[in-house]
Amino acid sequence: MARFQANSFSQDMRQQANTALMELDKGLRSKVVGEQCESILRFESLFDRFPFPIVINSAYLKLSDVFREGTNFLRLCVWKLTQRSIGHLEKIMNIDEVVKRLFSVTHSNDPVARALTLRMFGSLASIVSERKNVHQCVSASLKTHDRIELEAAIFATNKLCESSGYT
Repeated sequence: MARFQANSFSQDMRQQANTALMELDKGLRSKVVGEQCESILRFESLFDRFPFPIVINSAYLKLSDVFREGTNFLRLCVWKLTQRSIGHLEKIMNIDEVVKRLFSVTHSNDPVARALTLRMFGSLASIVSERKNVHQCVSASLKTHDRIELEAAIFATNKLCESSGYT
């Protein structure tokens, strides 16, 4: 009987998490920027309420798509969310896919977009610190003449150094 109740509880939690994730995804696909931003900000409560790897992973795949395809304002919202969700980042299972989606922004001709991407890499340092392509991207960005991008590259460098296993 107890096993049935636990299984029922688990299915109920999964259903609730799935429903919440679909609702936030609906907001992300809205044409109204305010609704998109609100959805991004609501992911934090989703992470706190359903701190399961499958939920966090699915959410970050969606968020990395928003980061890749969205405006700089939406990228800023995703970065701020990531900074507030540091404790959940270890639950992301598809790190390479998230990095790949973010990495495409580094080829933008918009220095603000590149700077936000560097800041994302810095905020994700605990899970991307062993990725050579991230290190190479950050290292190359230290040679930029754009002040905003340079500051972001320094931020990312500091975070990656803190997360590396070397002292």
